[in-house]
Parts: sequence; structure tokens; C-alpha cells
Amino acid sequence: MKINTSPAAIPTQQHIKQMHLKEIFLLALRSGGISRAELRQALQLSFPSTSALVEELLARGILVEDGTIIPERGRPRSILRVNAKAFSVPVAVMTPEGYRCTLFDCCGTVLQSVFLPYAAQLPAAQLDMEALGKPLQDWLEGIRGKHTVAALILTISGNFNESGAISSSVIVFSTPAAFHRQLQQMLALSVVIFNNADCYAYAEQYCQKLPEDFIAVTVSRGVGAGIIRHGAIFDGGFFRAGEFGHISI
Repeated sequence: MKINTSPAAIPTQQHIKQMHLKEIFLLALRSGGISRAELRQALQLSFPSTSALVEELLARGILVEDGTIIPERGRPRSILRVNAKAFSVPVAVMTPEGYRCTLFDCCGTVLQSVFLPYAAQLPAAQLDMEALGKPLQDWLEGIRGKHTVAALILTISGNFNESGAISSSVIVFSTPAAFHRQLQQMLALSVVIFNNADCYAYAEQYCQKLPEDFIAVTVSRGVGAGIIRHGAIFDGGFFRAGEFGHISI
């Protein structure tokens, strides 16, 4: 088997660090509270390395130490928990009529749910960037006065490539190749775009604690599938894995 040793394939120290920070966040979130010793055991890292990562998350306000538990033996241990108020995550699901928007806190609790119609009542094929971006822009402006917004997560019934260009969708974009970049510029915020079915599959894995390998089929106006392989979203290399296409039944 040939191993890819190109610079892009070799994780950098910064990438590894970010991976460990994410793991600590998820372990604290899913457990509801975890000690440093439990983190060190789960991550298989040295005590100094684990402490340095934890201290960074504490300094950024993402984790908090909010008490101790008394074990049957040994010293009391301080417990690390995710700070629900550290930041908020706005999620927008794109539909042909508008956006189904939900605002979550850092622990996944729903803070707000709204439906935002597009700014112009035009056929989908004529929706330009102004019509698509204005509702999200107005919604986020109201949120930013009360919450620290991390990034906008946008899900679409369609596919996109590695550069963020929309390659296929039930909604026809006026500028599909530049949609992601233009939306980020308009909102002055990082925007992460996912396929709807992939998001639903990942949510099922997280909430239902499903195996590391499964397929979730979604049925609404169309039929799609999200594939989870080895615990991660599988895109097939061309970002179209799970795409049914046109199938007569």
C-alpha cells in the first residue's frame, strides 16, 4: 500500500493540538463533567500536555471548573464542564421558501427558533445573493447584541466541492461558485456549509450513540443519505456519497 507523504497529508503540530482541544471539549460535553485524570486517560497524553490543553480552554472560557466530587478513595477531584455561555451557534437549514433557523448555546440547548423567508418573493432560479443573504444578516445582527457567535452553520439540500462551490442543489443559486465566499463577506462571519443528510446522520450518531458505521436515510421533498464511516462523515472523495440521484420507484 502506498502511503501519501505529501506535506498536506502530514498533520502539523497545530492541527494535532486543535484535534486534542476538540476531543477535550466533546468529552466534557458528552459526560456532563470530567476530571483531568479521566481526560488524560481518555486522550493517552502526559499530565503536563493534558493540563496545558485544559488551561487554554479554561482561559478562553470554554471550560469551567465548578466544584468537586468526593471519590470513595483518594483526593477530591475538580470537575471540568463546558461553559454553556461561552458562545452560541446559529444553524440555518435552507429550504425553497426560506431558512429554518435555530440558535444553540455551547451545550446544545435551543435558545431560539425562527423561520426566515427570503428577502424577495421570486422564483428560486432568480434568487440572488441579496435575497438569500439579507434574512440571515438581519437575524445575526439581532443575535450579536446578546450572544457571542462562533460561526454560522448552513445546511443545504445539495452538494458542494472542496472549494465551497455549490455543485448541485434543489435551489438554483445565481452565483453557485461564489456563494460561500459572498455569504461570508456579507455576514462578516465564518460560514460552514454541510449537506442536510450528512448533518442528520451526524446528529443521530451523537444523540443516539449509534455504531461507528451506519447509513441514515432522510425522506422529505427528496431522498438522501448520510454515511458515517469509522465515526466520521464519509464524502466518497467527491462530496457526493449518499446522493441517490433520480431513481424511479
